[in-house]
Amino acid sequence: MADFASQLLKLQNTAQHVRKRKLDEVSIKDEAEGDVLKLMERKRKELQGFELDFLCIGAQKAGTTWLHDMLNQHASSHVVLPKEVKEVHFWDWNRDKGLLWYKNQFRVKRDGQICGEINPCYSVLPEKDVEEIKLLFPNLKLIFIARSIFDRTWSAMIMKLRQNLLGLAPGEFANSTGGKAANLDFKEQYQSYSDEYFLNEMHTLTHRSRSDYNAFLRVWLKYFDSKSILIIDYEEISKNPQKVLDRFCSHLGLPKVVAPATSLKRRINVGQPISVREGVKDDLQNLTSKYVRDFNTLLKELGCDWRLHD
Repeated sequence: MADFASQLLKLQNTAQHVRKRKLDEVSIKDEAEGDVLKLMERKRKELQGFELDFLCIGAQKAGTTWLHDMLNQHASSHVVLPKEVKEVHFWDWNRDKGLLWYKNQFRVKRDGQICGEINPCYSVLPEKDVEEIKLLFPNLKLIFIARSIFDRTWSAMIMKLRQNLLGLAPGEFANSTGGKAANLDFKEQYQSYSDEYFLNEMHTLTHRSRSDYNAFLRVWLKYFDSKSILIIDYEEISKNPQKVLDRFCSHLGLPKVVAPATSLKRRINVGQPISVREGVKDDLQNLTSKYVRDFNTLLKELGCDWRLHD
């Protein structure tokens, strides 16, 4: 009987300990959530009423500069973009400058205008940054332009090599700093790089993370519902650019913008095309095919009526 009483007492003590631990955990969680809310409150005050309405988060090498050009040239009365540069890089490079600095990169919004940034680097932001963006701008709308992952990865590798060889800063393009002569000089230097260079380069974290559309979009979709994000097939920009522009405007709640055909079809920041090397093609196909399958699964889940091709 004494043994039974002893065992019962132990069980009661254990149960009390478990209950106390759970209550402590709840208390810590509530305190942490309270701290986050207080932090967001301070950050909103720092923004001084600034509201970011949209972000285009990519993909890199997938027509984001074309979109910027269309909005800047033909919808400037409705859209406020950064004053000096296309890509402010606040959320990845310039966080230490503070939210007020970010606010000051944009002109003051007038009634009826929306404010946004187009920056493909934001696609691969860490989850904590995506969560913060959602907390600060709960009504934010997102745009993502999906290009063939095979083509995008090769194009990104060429862009990176061109920037390195010509001494360009990220976001700077050869056709703005030397034109045809710079591109010709790059093409000659490019020939000296072996297939092995590209085979190694494609496996770096930079290229793999930016090519895994499914992985990084699911991070954004964890915080933003599917109605908040517009995913566009890059090929449609060539086939029917006005229709694509119409979809952007509809998603952002803008009146329809009709752009001249010559402007719609003008390609922006495109270097002389360099075909994928035969010695690289198979490995690149093997690397990107899984990313394509995973992304197409996501498109199906989201109810999109198109698929990306290998």
